[in-house]
Amino acid sequence: MTSLRIPEPDRARLGKLLRVSDEALSALCTALESVQPQARSWLLAGEVRDRLGTIAGLDVDDAIRLLLMLYRVRFEQEAEPQAFVAAIQEAAEASGDERLKATPAQWTLLSSYLVRMLSLDGALGLTARAINVAYEFPRHLHDSRIMTDARPIYGHDVTEGPKAFLMMHVLRMTVHEDGEDREWHVALDNDDILKLQAVLERALAKEQSLSALLKKTNVSVLGMGDEE
Repeated sequence: MTSLRIPEPDRARLGKLLRVSDEALSALCTALESVQPQARSWLLAGEVRDRLGTIAGLDVDDAIRLLLMLYRVRFEQEAEPQAFVAAIQEAAEASGDERLKATPAQWTLLSSYLVRMLSLDGALGLTARAINVAYEFPRHLHDSRIMTDARPIYGHDVTEGPKAFLMMHVLRMTVHEDGEDREWHVALDNDDILKLQAVLERALAKEQSLSALLKKTNVSVLGMGDEE
């Protein structure tokens, strides 16, 4: 198995999980065993949070992000949960990060639950694989906004003020590509807006139709609009 390196954001998450109580870790495991897989980490976290409610010391969102990352790495390395969790502890101790320092008892407790959770091929495993599949594209839309303004049209003598106004829209898309966010700006007029609206409505109609068909297979359909 390839040696592990715990990324900076996940060190803080792992450090917090090391200090969670036995009861909280047990409840987290039980919730993950009973919820359905989702297409996004925040959707899975929401399902788990609905089952757990508020538990002192447990940050559900951070825990789910960490577990999904760990599951994806374990799956890619084809590692057995027990050996993989031992490698996590080794990497944490080798990092020298104060946030990952814990007592042997804390590591023993968390390790036992990590082995159990990273063996869950249901909600946790399918969500992790779904996220991998969803990101197997060269670029992804992170955010979008349309800015609308009226642009003045002047006659020969600009001191007389505008003679007309032109309504314009600018679609700003924040796209993640090659490891960084980039912004694209596209000018639109009224006809472009209507065409774009029709294309989006058609896409939603196709998703609903295809989802209804796939539901008949009794296999989970992830990423459906009614999951938001």
